[in-house]
Amino acid sequence: SPDCTQNYSFFNNEQLFPWEVNSTNFQNTSEDLSLMPLNPRIFVEHNNYPFSSKTYDISLENIKVLFRWNAPSSRQMIESYRVSCSFSNQFGENQYCRSPILENCTLHYETNDVPANSTVHLKVSACVSSGCGPPTPQLDAPILFENPVPELLISTRDGILEMDFDMGLTHTLTPALPASPLMDFIFLENYLVYGLGTHLTILSFDSMAIQWEFQLNGTITGLAVDWVGRFIYWAETTRPSEEGTQQTTCSSAVNRLDLSSLKMEMVLRRNTTITSLLVEPLQGMLLWLEREEDRNRSSVFSSSLTGADVTKFFASHYNKDACSCVNDTLYMDFLAIDYLAREPALLFVDAVSLELVSSDMKACKCEYILRLGQSFQPSSVTSDHKHIYWYQPNEEKIYSVRKFSDNILDAVSLPLKPVTAIKSGSLHLQPFPDVHCLIPSNYVYTDIKLLKRSSHSIKLEMPQASVPPDCIQTSVPSLEYTLYYGLLEHYADIEYNLCTDVNNCNKITVFEPTVELTELEPSHVYVFVVQIDNHYRRYLKAEPFFPPHVTFQTASEAPPTVKQVNVTLLTPYSILIQWSPVHHNASLWYSVFCKSLSSASNFTKEKVVSSNSNLSLEIRKLSANTQYQISIKVYAEDSISNSESKPTLVQTYPEPSNITLLKKAAYAFILKWEHDFLYRSSVLQHFINQSWTNITAAPWTNNSSSENITNDNRRTNWNASIQTNIYYVTNLRPKTKYTFRLILIYNHSNIVHYWPHKYPFNLFETLGDRPTTPMAPTVAIHRVVWEAPNDNGDPITLYWLEVKSPRTNWTKCAAGPEPFWKISSEYLQNTHRFRVKAYNSYGWSEYSDPSIQFDLSYQEPITYFMAPFGVLSGMVIIFASICTLCVLKCKKPTGGSKSKSKVQDYELDHLRCETLVEARNPMYMSSADYVPTDADIAALPKIKRDQITLVKFLGSGAFGEVFEGAARNLEETREVVLRNQGGPEPQLHIIFYLNSQSQIIFSPGAISKRRDILVSSTRQIRTAKYLTY
Repeated sequence: SPDCTQNYSFFNNEQLFPWEVNSTNFQNTSEDLSLMPLNPRIFVEHNNYPFSSKTYDISLENIKVLFRWNAPSSRQMIESYRVSCSFSNQFGENQYCRSPILENCTLHYETNDVPANSTVHLKVSACVSSGCGPPTPQLDAPILFENPVPELLISTRDGILEMDFDMGLTHTLTPALPASPLMDFIFLENYLVYGLGTHLTILSFDSMAIQWEFQLNGTITGLAVDWVGRFIYWAETTRPSEEGTQQTTCSSAVNRLDLSSLKMEMVLRRNTTITSLLVEPLQGMLLWLEREEDRNRSSVFSSSLTGADVTKFFASHYNKDACSCVNDTLYMDFLAIDYLAREPALLFVDAVSLELVSSDMKACKCEYILRLGQSFQPSSVTSDHKHIYWYQPNEEKIYSVRKFSDNILDAVSLPLKPVTAIKSGSLHLQPFPDVHCLIPSNYVYTDIKLLKRSSHSIKLEMPQASVPPDCIQTSVPSLEYTLYYGLLEHYADIEYNLCTDVNNCNKITVFEPTVELTELEPSHVYVFVVQIDNHYRRYLKAEPFFPPHVTFQTASEAPPTVKQVNVTLLTPYSILIQWSPVHHNASLWYSVFCKSLSSASNFTKEKVVSSNSNLSLEIRKLSANTQYQISIKVYAEDSISNSESKPTLVQTYPEPSNITLLKKAAYAFILKWEHDFLYRSSVLQHFINQSWTNITAAPWTNNSSSENITNDNRRTNWNASIQTNIYYVTNLRPKTKYTFRLILIYNHSNIVHYWPHKYPFNLFETLGDRPTTPMAPTVAIHRVVWEAPNDNGDPITLYWLEVKSPRTNWTKCAAGPEPFWKISSEYLQNTHRFRVKAYNSYGWSEYSDPSIQFDLSYQEPITYFMAPFGVLSGMVIIFASICTLCVLKCKKPTGGSKSKSKVQDYELDHLRCETLVEARNPMYMSSADYVPTDADIAALPKIKRDQITLVKFLGSGAFGEVFEGAARNLEETREVVLRNQGGPEPQLHIIFYLNSQSQIIFSPGAISKRRDILVSSTRQIRTAKYLTY
């Protein structure tokens, strides 16, 4: 009938499926052949999304087989069509499927009863009143090879049209919309997405209403959908113009909209214009074309779906021998992804050769699909599994040609009024990954984590998902967290969970990985149960997924603020902070903050006081005369919040002023310490401490003293009417350096504070003075000798010696720089007494005490120093004996007997040439025969040289000059001093040791206690500090 013949296909079997469908030749008469349906064809469609709306069974694949034909050419009235359907499995076993009888206007048959691994066999015959005509040749189609019905979505001024390109039929999906060249679809959800200018619109085919509409900042130049993860991507290009120039600076940003959470975010930004945008969700790739303005060409770029790892798609690092893709070419503004055999491939048009090229997603293997020719000037291009479609605006036609066609002239065209965009529209063009990549219950999750809590809020991190290893690159929709929470209470030691039934709980739904709950009760335990969901779980009506529940407790309330903070100044470098306690039902601790407000210092100190009973803190090592800000924070156990007191400002004491010198003399200082009212009121007591020092001595050691310092206010409180303190320091040494420092005790502190507390100290030096009074002179060996007095800081340049006889007054007899005078002959006839005085730049010293009377007229040289001292007679006898023996030895060197003749008196140094050895006297033993040990030498007494005062000269001999001396500060013990006259260093040790062991040189009554001391101005033998052996 005329109504039924309108369903006509523009394709024939060879154009549609030359390799899937096999036909059997049929021989019949021409009359019978006129009743045979024309152009039979089979379409096989796989439901590539991994589920259906009724069942959730991944073991079965939903397959649809569509059998179409055209009405026969016979003029007879067709009453019905009889379809013959069967299929064979992989073993060649044939089974029949439902074979219906269809109405005369039904020119198609659809079945879902064909197994996946089989081949379907279909044929149809037309029936008239007289019977059925011959059937069409049997068509055989393997089910594994998908061959969907070619469908296009076309944007026109009248709205969005859906075209069945096999039948050439169209119907309107939407009312008239603003014509837009950019559109895409999410077929599973029947969403149409189109962009026009700065507007992005999402429309639902189900309700024919706009679902969402967004106003953007820039112009949309690229649009793509991620149908798996349910994201919409678009390239938004801005062209800001510079005033006064014709240049423009272009930049494009790729943004995306999450249809699950309706959250919009920027993915990446480029400094060029993006003209085409694609999403490949199965491998997690974003692809686009960038137009290079300076080169008038485009390049293909790729990145992850989050905008990471941006790189040129056809990179140059691939092995040229193994890859066939060209790294640098010209591209037309057309990109498409072909899912032929479920392996995605990128389709693009080489603008130089005008060829359609297919590349794998690794940009390595490229294959030329179709040569398009110079007439190929499309305004919109799209593709499906088998065909390429484009619209020629100059011809107002839509063309379709099979991929891998040898000639573009084989293209089929349909006339259509002006079209702005075309898009292949079939479910098979949007494949989905395996179902376990989409369902949240198949993921591995972390536990709920507590990020932060307070007395009235808790911040949690939702379980983070780890997708299965084979789904890592696949785009997945955002997870939806529904958090149920409620109090966990105890009644009579029984735990009562309000969230046993989630319907009794509070709940909040979020898509973010963190959530913060507020308006909670302090110090309460809450139980948290989270349901992890997404779009596909609800679509499948699967069981909700609940990870194990967790419990967390809110913190205690913040403790009260410290109301009263008292700061007491202790010293210039320390303060005492005290505060009143606060009351709280939890354990408390305090944190004391001390911050310097000086611009030259960024000092900040924090001390923690954990005890609630000791509410004070002393802070030391502060800066003097500096303002500080004191505040105290109070923390409670199990409380995140704290309270802070109002800041308290305090300024530390200034440092004390230095001690100044008003006047100095040889034996005294007059010192002054100035102070202001602050110190008069803050210092409880003060002292001045002194120490004399020199270059080698350390101050403030054993020499420290304050006994010689006098002042009315010493060791007393300050008098407010006194502005300064003057101190008189006496009993000092001339030409000696003294250091002084203050010892202060402040109010409210028992800490002794020294000032200065470190070097440099207050250092003053006394003046020099005339020499001290010399000791009384003595007479020895026709000489008058005396001990040099202390020069008091200035060298002695002159001695003045006076003499007095019984009948004369004191008269000058000698003057010179040496502390001795050789007696002249004119004084050898009488009895005399001597006195001496010394001179330096400060003046003359006092005269020494007069010496004893010396009768110089009858004394032999040796008796000059022996006569006044009967106690030394034993020593003289011993020296005389030794001299006699030496003389005899010289006269009879070989004789065995000793001469007993009397010899003259000799000096001891005459004996140095003799070899006489007295075995009973250790002084004359050979050093080779007797060597003292180190312990013997160390046992010798040790006395400082400046502690010994020489009294009189006793004599000289082979072992040096002998003096009688007195040691000060040692109970005035008289000493025997041996003055060295040189010699080898080891020999001197032996001599002095033997001398100390000798018991026959002097009688015990001669000297109360004797010690043998080496006095040498040129060397020290086995030196030790401050002493000489």
